Amino acid sequence: MTENNTGRVYLVGAGPGDPELITVRGKALLRRAGAVLYDHLSSVRLLDGVPEDCELIDVGKKSGCHIRSQDDINELLASCAARHETVVRLKGGDPFVFGRGAEETEILRQRKIPYEIVPGVTSAVAVPASFGIPVTSRGSSYGFCVYTAHTREHELPDIDWSHSLKNETAVFLMAVSGISAVVDRMLKHGHSPDLPAAAIESGTLPEGRRITGTLSTICDLAEKHRLRPPAVLVVGHQASVDVRCDYDLLSGCRIAVCGTSSFANRTAEELRLRGAVAEPMPVLRVMHMNMAAGDLDYIRQATWLVFTSSNGVQAFRRNMRERRIDFRMLAGVKIAAVGPGTARTLEDESLYPDFVPQARTADDLAEGLVCRLSGQDRVALVRCREGAPGITQVFDRCRIDYRDIPVYSIASDLRSVNNFSGRADCFDYIVFGSAAGVRAFFEGGAVPGATSVMVCVGSVTQEALASLCGSERKDRVITAPERSAAGIAAAITGDWRERKNEIKTETFADK
Repeated sequence: MTENNTGRVYLVGAGPGDPELITVRGKALLRRAGAVLYDHLSSVRLLDGVPEDCELIDVGKKSGCHIRSQDDINELLASCAARHETVVRLKGGDPFVFGRGAEETEILRQRKIPYEIVPGVTSAVAVPASFGIPVTSRGSSYGFCVYTAHTREHELPDIDWSHSLKNETAVFLMAVSGISAVVDRMLKHGHSPDLPAAAIESGTLPEGRRITGTLSTICDLAEKHRLRPPAVLVVGHQASVDVRCDYDLLSGCRIAVCGTSSFANRTAEELRLRGAVAEPMPVLRVMHMNMAAGDLDYIRQATWLVFTSSNGVQAFRRNMRERRIDFRMLAGVKIAAVGPGTARTLEDESLYPDFVPQARTADDLAEGLVCRLSGQDRVALVRCREGAPGITQVFDRCRIDYRDIPVYSIASDLRSVNNFSGRADCFDYIVFGSAAGVRAFFEGGAVPGATSVMVCVGSVTQEALASLCGSERKDRVITAPERSAAGIAAAITGDWRERKNEIKTETFADK
């Protein structure tokens, strides 16, 4: 707390939509926030990294629907500052670009509550860029102007509508409800009906769309394709430009990755490296568990330490750290990992596995390991509480001396599933890394799109998908050849190469 016994409020710009585009400073503040007041334009995925005891308050500001008035929000900021050391006011885009940030700082100044402004990436530039429109370009656009498409009085802003756009670009934010009035005003003030215009919906997100036309056609196109908020209108010669890369391996491919946070983030990053628009969907929550005293005693006597996931490695490390036990305890112990991802996580701790199976499944790990064991070996199996029984069945059959040591459990993250359920139909592929992820997705009410292809990892995941996805979708399932981010990317790349011409494009043009 500060000298006047209040916390500090941070007005944080959440960026244009994609949670990867929040600033480093903004992300760090969310990780230690005691309270977060967020509006509709902030991605719900941004809240995944907040502390478990963080107070989350949805102030729900979006066009035509305000859950709370601005006065209510101002009072909430003050009351949260009285209870929490760090309060984050998370606002879409940049807090000072039509975000009413100045109004919120005024109430904080009046009450002597300390605050800090954390700028964000504004949608005025980022949204056009995400669909290949540079708002400036040497020789054709020497500058750009940013306007709101409606004011507090629901009228158009008082600006110079006759201002020439010969070598400039005009960007209108919050454009859906005001697009007809904006276009009509520009035409009445002498702008050419043939001047290029583009409307972009949900820019930077997988469900984003671009509608391209001219001042004379853009309104009809927006109505025809049911333009929805949030949307940006770009007017000027740059609106006809599209400089997106269209020749990468997965260019134009939209992919959701469902699973734990570590699996979803790691796989999504591998897919982005191939040009995909990939979004992690952490539909599973990892809950670390404390090892029992007997488990630690067994590990001290073990000759092999076996990990079936990166989450297991991280949970094991946390157990060791909390007990102030260092890795000297593992001197002489051999280590096995289910695949390269788990092996890399071990290597980050300077622990180098002695055995990684080529097939990269838990069953192959067990079969390969028993060939290396003698009657004197003791195996500590460190994994998820809900782990599949295949590996222990192999150990039982071969009469291996082992102990099944749960270090974490998993549960459905309903908030993440709910956020995803209304958007699932925009993805070309939906990746599942485990049977638990499949169950969280379908039992949470999410439904794949009619053309979405589901990608699974391993036979257990495949069986869960077959039982839950419905007979009409079974022919739209592919299985990755190996349990790794690279294996998943390879499977999707091969399938996308064959079917990308069948997929509807997200860009609608006046032709």
